[in-house]
Amino acid sequence: MKGSSWLSPSLLSLSISCFRTTTKGIQVDRWSISHLIRGFSKLSSKMRIVSNFTLTITQSLVQS
Repeated sequence: MKGSSWLSPSLLSLSISCFRTTTKGIQVDRWSISHLIRGFSKLSSKMRIVSNFTLTITQSLVQS
C-alpha cells in the first residue's frame, strides 16, 4: 500500500509536467512556424532583389 500511495502523486506530477511541456511545445511550434513564414517571405523578397539585380546585369552585358 505504501508503494501505491507514493506512486500516484509522482504520477500526477509527471502527467502535469508532461502536459506543461506539451502546451509549451505547441506554443513554441506556433511561434517558430510564424517566424519561419516571416523569414521565408523576407528571404523570397531578398531573392527577388538579387534576381532582378542579376537580370539587370545580364541585360546590360547583352546590350553592350
